[in-house]
Order: sequence, then C-alpha cells, then structure tokens
Amino acid sequence: MNQTERHQEAIEYALNILSANPYKSYIDKIYMFGSCARKEQRYTSDVDLLVECGERIPPELVRSMRIAVMPEELDMPEIDLKFVARDQWRNQTNRFSQNLVEEGVL
Repeated sequence: MNQTERHQEAIEYALNILSANPYKSYIDKIYMFGSCARKEQRYTSDVDLLVECGERIPPELVRSMRIAVMPEELDMPEIDLKFVARDQWRNQTNRFSQNLVEEGVL
C-alpha cells in the first residue's frame, strides 16, 4: 500500500467514526488541512482534520473522539483533530486560520 492509499484509508476510517453516534449530532463540518490537503504528505505524515461544531462539546466527548479516530493498525497514519465552534475560525486573522481558508478541503 502506498502512502496515498494509507492516508486515504485513515481518513475514511476517521470520517466513518465521526459520522456515527454519539458524535455526529455535534459536528457541522469536517475539513482536512495540512500536508494531506495539499497532497504533499510523506509516509510519516499525520492526517489533520478540523472539526467544526455547532454547539459546545463536552470535554470527555472530545477526548473520546480523539481516541476513537486513531486507526487500530499501528502502521497507519495518526489522525490529529482540531475543534472549533461554528464558523469562528473563518473570521480569525492568525496564520492558522488563514491556512485553513486557503487549503482546507471539506
């Protein structure tokens, strides 16, 4: 399996987990950013996902999501989740938010 296939499999795994109960009711959108979004990932790259939430998520559910999306196979890329409240990140002027607007993939 090449690096693109590995990363795609990890992304699909994470999206399947996040689109199921009990998580889906808290999530409005999920964006991929970073090296995978730019198609510049290396074998050791993680997958960066921004989770846009419509309402405040309990901290224990955030921890549960982070654990749940980690692939069970040790040779798969790690999934790194970042959480933001609905559309708040779009109005920020910091470099992180600007990069998300420029390179984020829904």
